Amino acid sequence: MIIPEIRSSPEISGFLCRLLLLSLLILLIPGAASGASVYVGGDDGFPDIASAINASNPGDTVIVSSGVYAENILIDKPLTLLGNDSGKGTPKIESSFGDAGIKINADYVSVKGLIVSGNADSGIIVRGGNITVSECDIQSTPSGITIYRSSDVTVRENTIRGHEVGLFIDESEGCIVYLNDFENNVNVRCLSPGVVWYSPDREYIYKENSFNSPLGNYWNDYVGIDGSGDGIGDVPYIGYSDDKVIVPDRNFYTVNGINPSGGRIFPGHNFVEDNYPLISHVSYYILPPPGGFSPGEGGREKPDPVNGSRLPDNNSRGEFPGLNFSQPVQNPPPVAWLSGVSPVEVVVLMLLMSGVIAGMLDLVGGYREVESSGSRIRRNGIKFFYGGYIAIAVAMLYSVVSYTSRLIIRNIDYGIIQVLFIALTTFLIASSALLSYNFIKGGVPVLLSRLHAPLAAFGFIYFFVSLYTAPVDLGPLNSIIYPVSLILSICLPLLYFYIYESSPQKSVKEEIISGFHPEIVSSDTVVVSNYDHTTVFDNEYGIMGSALSGSYFPECLGERYYGVEFIGKGGIARVFKAVRRDDGEVVAVKVPINFDEVTGRFFMKEMRIWEELSHKNIVRLNSVNILPVPFVEMEYVVSDLSESEKPLPLKETLKIIEGIAEGLSYAHKLGIIHRDIKPQNILVTKDGTAKITDWGLGKMISDGHETTVVGFSLNYAAPEQIAPRRFGVPDERTDIYQMGVVFYEMVVGMRPFFGGGVGEMTDEIIHRMPMKPSENRLSDEPFDRIIMKCLEKMPKDRYQNIGEFLSDLQHLKDILSSQGEI
Repeated sequence: MIIPEIRSSPEISGFLCRLLLLSLLILLIPGAASGASVYVGGDDGFPDIASAINASNPGDTVIVSSGVYAENILIDKPLTLLGNDSGKGTPKIESSFGDAGIKINADYVSVKGLIVSGNADSGIIVRGGNITVSECDIQSTPSGITIYRSSDVTVRENTIRGHEVGLFIDESEGCIVYLNDFENNVNVRCLSPGVVWYSPDREYIYKENSFNSPLGNYWNDYVGIDGSGDGIGDVPYIGYSDDKVIVPDRNFYTVNGINPSGGRIFPGHNFVEDNYPLISHVSYYILPPPGGFSPGEGGREKPDPVNGSRLPDNNSRGEFPGLNFSQPVQNPPPVAWLSGVSPVEVVVLMLLMSGVIAGMLDLVGGYREVESSGSRIRRNGIKFFYGGYIAIAVAMLYSVVSYTSRLIIRNIDYGIIQVLFIALTTFLIASSALLSYNFIKGGVPVLLSRLHAPLAAFGFIYFFVSLYTAPVDLGPLNSIIYPVSLILSICLPLLYFYIYESSPQKSVKEEIISGFHPEIVSSDTVVVSNYDHTTVFDNEYGIMGSALSGSYFPECLGERYYGVEFIGKGGIARVFKAVRRDDGEVVAVKVPINFDEVTGRFFMKEMRIWEELSHKNIVRLNSVNILPVPFVEMEYVVSDLSESEKPLPLKETLKIIEGIAEGLSYAHKLGIIHRDIKPQNILVTKDGTAKITDWGLGKMISDGHETTVVGFSLNYAAPEQIAPRRFGVPDERTDIYQMGVVFYEMVVGMRPFFGGGVGEMTDEIIHRMPMKPSENRLSDEPFDRIIMKCLEKMPKDRYQNIGEFLSDLQHLKDILSSQGEI
C-alpha cells in the first residue's frame, strides 16, 4: 500500500504524542533551571561531583552526601553545590595538584557545607558575579579562597585555616566577608577598598547575654580586647602592614595572572578594616533562628542600641555603598510588572503557548512522508535534519533563557519589542522541536516547515532591533549562539525543500530497518548484516556423511562426541545432535558457522545472555567453551513446535503457551528479552514441556547496547521490529506480541498474517488487524480477547508484562475448566 504524498491531517493521537514530547522538552531543559536536585553519593547518586555538575542544568542544586571525593571541581554554570551530612560526616573534597579544589567560573553560584583540602594551589577560586561561599571548612592549601575579577561575592560562616594566605581579593567590587574563622599564616590580602568585612546589624547571644550589632570575623592574629563584653574587639582589625612580604609555597598567583612581577607577592596597600572583629571563634556566637529569639531568651533583654549596637540607627545604603542587605545580593529587584516572576517562568509560559500554536499548525497544515531508506547519503541526510533541528531548539532555548535573565535581573528598561522577540524565539524553539520529532517519525508537517524559515528570517532582523532598543550584554558565547541558531533556522528548511520537496514518496514497507540493507535468507527470516555471510549448501542434512563434514562439525570435537548428526542452523551457528563419549548422554552441540572475529563475538554474546538463564522452560546449557574452538553444549530436546500439526489440542496448547510465558517472565525479570519467539525456537519435550531456545537475538535491556547484526523472523515479527520509528524500539512487549502470534497459530492452525512477499507481509503486520480466532472457528471465542490483546499494533495497548498475560490465561483456564473443556 502506497502512502499518499500529502495527508490532510495526522491522527489526533500523533498530535498528542508530539505535544507531549514538546512538554517534556520544556520541563526537562528550562524547567530544570528553576531548581531541580542532582545527588552525589549514596545508592542512587552520581559517583563523583564533576559528573553531577556536568549532568545538571543551570539553577539546579547538586547535593553531595557524606564521603571523600578525590577530584578538582569546575563550576561553569549557575547552580548550588550543597554538602549534606548523610550520617558519616561533612562531605570532603580532597583535591589533587592543580589550580583549585573548587574553581567557580560562572555567575549565580552558591557553595555550602563542604570540607575542601588537598594539594591544589587554592581551596576555592572565584571568578564570577553573585557568588556565595558559606559554611565550608577550607584547609591547608597555599591559598584558602581566591577572588579575582568578580563582583558581589559573599564569604560567610566559613572556617579558613592552615593556609599561607587565607583569603585573597583583587580589585573585585561589592564583596562582603563576615562570620568566618581565619587561622592562617597571613589571614587576608585585599586590593579592593570596597569590601565590607562585617554583617548588617543582627541579634546574637554571646556568653548567655543577647546583643544587637554587626558581626565581623574571627582573626587568629587579632591583638585587641573586648572591654564591653559583647564578644567584639574594641579596635578594628587591620591585617598585616604594607611592608610585609608573603611568599606562598607555590607561585599560584603568577600562574593565574594575579601576581605582579617584581619578587614581592603583594606590593601596595592592604585594604582590610574589620570594625567588628570577633574575640572568640564564631561557634561561641549564637545567632537567632528565623523570626528572632523568643522573649526573654538569652539571659536578659537586648541592650540599648547606643550601648549594645555598633551600627548607626540609619542603616541605609550610605553605610555600605553598593550593597542592600534588605534583599539577597544574588537577586536584585525585578522590573515592577514582572515582580515575583523568574526569567525561567517567563520562558516556560511562552514555550507552552508557542507549543500549542505550533502543534495546531502541525495538526491542520498537512503532513508529508519522508523516505529514509535508499542511499546512505539520503539516510544520513534525514539524520542530519532531525539532529539539526533539535540542536537549534536546544541552542535557542539556552539563548532565550540567558537573554530573558539578563533583561529582568539587570533591570534593563525594555518593552513590547523585547517581549515579542522572546515570544517569536520560543515559537521557533517549539517549531524546531516538532520538526525534529516528525523527522524522527519519518515525516514533516508541511505548513509548519514552510513557515519556519520566513519566521526565522524575521527573527534574525528583529534580534538586532531588540538589542538596539534595549541594549543587553549577551556575553561572548551567547552573542554567537543566538544569531547563528537563527541563521540555521533559515537555512535548514530551505535545504530540506531543495533536496527532498520533489522526491517521490515510497511505501512504508521499505522502512524495514533504518540504516541497514536487508537480505532475505529464508522464506521466514529477514537478517540484516554488515558483514558477509558464508555460502552454504541448500541441503545440509546429508553433509555429515560426506568428506566435507569436518568443515561443519570441527574434527577436534571428535574426541568429546560421536554419532554426530546435523539437526538445524540459526543465524550464526549450526546445531548438532551428538553422544558424549564420557557418559553416553545425548546432547545438542552448537558451533559457530564461521570462526572469524565478528561471528565469534556475536556467538559469545548469545552465550553470555543464555548462561544467565536457568529455568524449566528454557533450554539448559551444560557448558560453554572457547577451546579448542568456540562451542556450547546444551540439553537435547527431540522436537520443536514447528513440527507439530496445527491446530493443537486445547489442553496441549494451554500447557505450551503457559510454559513459554513462564520462561519469558523469568528472563524478563533478569532484564533479558528474546525478540525471536517462533515455533522453531520452542522445543517440546516428550512430556509436553515447552522450552525456549536460540537466544541469538536476545538483548540485555540494562546494558543499553545493540549488536550490529539485527534480524527477525518476518512471519512472527512485531510492528516495532519492522518500523521502529513509528512504533518504538523492541522491548518486553515485543516478546508478548510474538508469543501471541505463536498462540494464534496453535489455536487457529495458521499464522495471523500470510502475505505473499516481504512487502505484503510488512504492510499487513503494520496496518491490518488479523481476524479473531472465533471468526475461523466459533468454539475458539474464549481465546479472542487474550490473543488479540497480545497482537495490538501499539506496544502500549498490549499486555505490559507477562504477569498480566498469565493472570488472564489462568482466568481463561478456570472458565474452560468450569465448562468441562479441559
